Amino acid sequence: MDLCDAREALKAKGLTVTEQRLAILQKIFDMGCYFTAKELHQALPSEKRVDLATVYRAVRLFEREGLVRCVGEIGNCRYYAKACIHNPPHAHFRCEKCGRLFCLRPFNFDDSKELISLAGEGFEVRRVTLMLEGLCAKCRKEQLINHEEGGK
Repeated sequence: MDLCDAREALKAKGLTVTEQRLAILQKIFDMGCYFTAKELHQALPSEKRVDLATVYRAVRLFEREGLVRCVGEIGNCRYYAKACIHNPPHAHFRCEKCGRLFCLRPFNFDDSKELISLAGEGFEVRRVTLMLEGLCAKCRKEQLINHEEGGK
C-alpha cells in the first residue's frame, strides 16, 4: 500500500505548501503509530530540521485540518497519529507501570457506530479517542513473578 503524499495532502486541505510543512507532514506519514511533537522534531532529518515551536504549530494546524489526530494525553504530553487511510482509528493501551503506549486493533464499522451512538441524539461526534490503562503483558508477568517470589 502506498504511503500518503504530503504535498497532495496539504494541497487538498487548501494549505500553503512550505518546505517546513512538507518535511513535517512527510515525516508524520512515514512514522509508526503515534508520536509526540518532541519525538517528531527529533525525527526530522538534520537538513530539514525546524525549530520545536514550528513543529508544535504545524501539528496543531494539521490536527485542525484532519491530517493528524490526538490519540491521548498523558500528563501534559499529547500523543498524535496520522489521520489517513493507512492508520484507521483505533484504541490505545497505556501501561501504568512502564508508561509505554500500545496500538490496539482498528475499530470496525460496528464498533464505531456503537461508540458514536453513546453520545445520543443532538450531539455531533467529531472525534473518538479511546485509551485503556492497566499493565502490559511484560509488566504483568513481572508483577506475577515478584508476587510469587514474595509469597514463598
